[in-house]
Formats: sequence, structure tokens, C-alpha cells
Amino acid sequence: KKKSKKKKNGVIETTEINEATEILFEDDSIRISYSAQPSSKKPSQYLDIRFLTENIGSNIIKSIKLSLSKSSSFKPKDKDETKYTLGKKLAPNSSNSSVIKMKCVKFTGDNDIIKCKVSYGDNKSGSLSIKLMTYCFITNESIEDEVNDEESFMKFAEDKEKCGYRASEKIKLGDNRSIADSLDTLVKIWRVNNITSTKSKATYFAKLMKDKYLAIYIRTNTKKNAIEMTINGTEQEYVDSMLEQFKSIVLN
Repeated sequence: KKKSKKKKNGVIETTEINEATEILFEDDSIRISYSAQPSSKKPSQYLDIRFLTENIGSNIIKSIKLSLSKSSSFKPKDKDETKYTLGKKLAPNSSNSSVIKMKCVKFTGDNDIIKCKVSYGDNKSGSLSIKLMTYCFITNESIEDEVNDEESFMKFAEDKEKCGYRASEKIKLGDNRSIADSLDTLVKIWRVNNITSTKSKATYFAKLMKDKYLAIYIRTNTKKNAIEMTINGTEQEYVDSMLEQFKSIVLN
């Protein structure tokens, strides 16, 4: 594993890119994709936005820059920085990975975005959006001292202050999607902690940035290839959003 290297303009070179990536910009010469998750240090405050910049053309690209618009919800760790270099002297069929650290002031879980623009050579994009899905705010903080079995899970899920809002729905999966694959999504993409699991039900728990919580209770029906998902959390908006995002993943 290669060590990260801090760049002068606030970008950190890295070899890691999350599985849950989105395309920010693509033309005949470059493709820029991104993912986001809380920083390993101070995960409740800082969000790492990871970029993978690829040269898919036939010429060397001297410099690729990203300009961020001002946001009241997300602010660069380096306060005065708004422009970042995502690649230099990028040869054809090569790529560069990098991270920009943002301080999270607040998030709603529904349509959290950062506006930006991409430029290289004489090419400039129009306005682009870095869309931050609710699972981007789930931290990797240990929860073993708080939730480690079904009893402690239910106690947390029923806590009105921490998990007082709920969304629930029965989801019939398609023929190309198994229950096991769908539940793997919770761990691999959402990065939630599997607390308990049996043939008929499973529970998951996670901390989010800004001291928010998420408790997920799932009942499974293998005969109908269906699940019933109940999500409890700190705010209704991101609980509803999580349910819709999960459906969009498993039903596509």
C-alpha cells in the first residue's frame, strides 16, 4: 500500500478509490469519477472526496483542474483553496487518484451537492455537481461498546432522541437480484455494521457524521425473494432518503 502524499494545493495523492463511484465528467479525452466517505481522522467532521482522473484520449494532458463553488454545508479544509489539480502530464491510458478534504458543516441526506467545474487545456466544462449520497456520511467508527447484540440494537433503535424517525417498506426483488446480494450492498457500499443475522431477519447499525445514527431492521422472505426494510434514524429526511437510495440500487 502506497503512502499518501500531500500536495501544495490541498489535494492528497492516493491509490484508493471506493467501490461506490459516480462519474463527474467525461468527454473524448478524460473521465473523472468520484466517491466520498468520512475521513479516518475526525470522521464526524471531515469528508474525503476521492477522485479518479483518467486519460482516455491519445494525447498527453498537461493539467486537469477542478474549481469548487462556495457551499454553506461543505467547506474545504484549506479554507482559501477553491481550485485543485487532479492530474499533471497525464499520459494516454493512465490515471491519477487524489483526495480533497471537506469540512462537513451539515448534511440533510437528500440532494446534498457541491457545485464545481472542470478545465484542462482550452476545454472548460459547464456547471457540474458532486452528488453526495446519504451513505457517504456513514463513518467507520467502532460501535461495539454501544451496539453488539440484538438487545442493545433494539434499545438504540427505540431511543427517541437518537433514532426517533422511521421509514419502512416491503421490497420485491427482481429475478437477477438475490436477497444475499442485496444485503451485501449494506455492508460493501453503505459500510454499515451487521449486528445479527438469521435466515429470516438481520439487523445493521451505523454512526454518521455530525453525531447522527442509523438502525436497520430487515425481514426476509426467500420464497417471494423479498425483504421488508425498516430504517430508524436521527432525522426523517435522511431516513427516507436512505430507503429510496437502497431501492434504487437493488431494483436496478
